[in-house]
Amino acid sequence: MWNRLLLLLLALCLTLTAGCRTFNKEITNKMYQKKPKRLESHSSGGTKYTLTDSQMREIDFAGSIRIEDVNVSYQRGLDAQADCIANRTSELLSKVEKRTAVQICFEPVIYLLRLDEIPRNFNISVVSDVNEFGLPLFVGAGNESCETIISTNFSYPTLLTHELVECSLIFPKEGGRVLTDLRWKWFIFSGIYRNYTRWFREGLGNYAGYLAYDMMSEDANFAASQIPPARIPFIFGRPFSSLSRVGTKLFSWHQYSSNKLDHDYYNAALGLFLLIANQFGEESIREVMGEIRNRDHLDGVDLVKLTNQTLGTDIRELVENFQFRQTGLTMKPLTPATTLNEGLDVTKGLFVTAVEPNSPADDAGIKRTDVILKISDRPVKSYLDFELAIFERMQQQNIKALIWRQEQGQIMAELLLTNEN
Repeated sequence: MWNRLLLLLLALCLTLTAGCRTFNKEITNKMYQKKPKRLESHSSGGTKYTLTDSQMREIDFAGSIRIEDVNVSYQRGLDAQADCIANRTSELLSKVEKRTAVQICFEPVIYLLRLDEIPRNFNISVVSDVNEFGLPLFVGAGNESCETIISTNFSYPTLLTHELVECSLIFPKEGGRVLTDLRWKWFIFSGIYRNYTRWFREGLGNYAGYLAYDMMSEDANFAASQIPPARIPFIFGRPFSSLSRVGTKLFSWHQYSSNKLDHDYYNAALGLFLLIANQFGEESIREVMGEIRNRDHLDGVDLVKLTNQTLGTDIRELVENFQFRQTGLTMKPLTPATTLNEGLDVTKGLFVTAVEPNSPADDAGIKRTDVILKISDRPVKSYLDFELAIFERMQQQNIKALIWRQEQGQIMAELLLTNEN
């Protein structure tokens, strides 16, 4: 009897949209309540370096340091670095909590692992306690200062902060659970509960990661200039051009959408939160989080309604009407290899690899192999710097760009921008 009843409910869910949403929310929430005793975290940046849970158990750690909720395990001779990273991480996460009003309820567990060479690509699969999020930071043997460890690990602090915030939205300390999408399987039957909250979870996680990176870069104790330009920061890329391109399709993005969409949608989600902070103030995001905590569990429809009510706007319309200014430039961050290969006299900036004919950049006289140093008074070392500089000057028709050109040195160009199609 119960089997037939469950099949009937599933059939009704497939045909009745409103009923399906309620059913999804209740079933997803019930599944959340069966909280596992342990969680397995996966972080991927490729597959060249692999670290498994069994390998972690074989590592001989000399000790660990705990500051507030941050625990750092270290190998021999890295105790001072562990103390530095634990303190900075604790301070940074505290500031992120204040600026976003997210109560981070997962404890970061950081492992300092000394290697002969820092892996650029890695695949980590480590089991941790259900209330913890584990993350390895690699230490290059012989180059082991706290600042060097921070600057050479692209997962810090952006990925760490992002994951802690997203996990805390899914499993909060108190009210305001943001429902994720889930797969289900029952005998030969299977399906997906789509709660369509990914735009919010990824967007707020990315925004928190952006704040953490920005605050770390402004830290007087940390030389942001040490960060390799190609690494800044991998979570971000082109948030505003992606948001302009993706549009309202962002709100239908879910956990099982095509992987081909993820890069654009991931950036667009950050672009949306940066747009909200710009137009309504950073406090508006804290107000949204305050309203979320007063609710029980929320799906994507709830989040859109709640955000609209809090901001006093139509967030879908806000996204639909957003257009980012295009320049016609194709660029890449300047690296030591590019500097040497091209014979350049500058080490930071965006290297122009192509200029679209009849574009604003073409009309401004910018050429291939030029290096963009500044947009107005903002130095640019990454696409994120470039897009932020353009976004901050969206109301201007003309934007000045400081460029470096071989045999001419620094020259000024003026970009007359147009909206992106």
